[in-house]
Amino acid sequence: MGTLILAAGTALGGWWPGTALALALLAIGYVALMLGTRRDAARVRIVRVHAHRGGMSDTSLFEVVGAQLDALDGADLSPVEYEAEWWRIYEALDRPIGE
Repeated sequence: MGTLILAAGTALGGWWPGTALALALLAIGYVALMLGTRRDAARVRIVRVHAHRGGMSDTSLFEVVGAQLDALDGADLSPVEYEAEWWRIYEALDRPIGE
């Protein structure tokens, strides 16, 4: 980045034009990256489980929740029904097993 600022500044006649050009290029790169990954980001789902409840290990709890969420992805639900079911699965993580 420093090399870009110095080269552009020298070519354009000063430090400020080089800095402005470097910042503009950073902004353009950021916007291009965000627009390029926006579609993929909407399809990403992250689940983190950090609990030991009733002797159930993190791994088995993760497997149970993963199976429920996988089944949910295959279900024919409206967006509202999908979110309600996802929230039910999420809320169940905070309850003791068997409730």
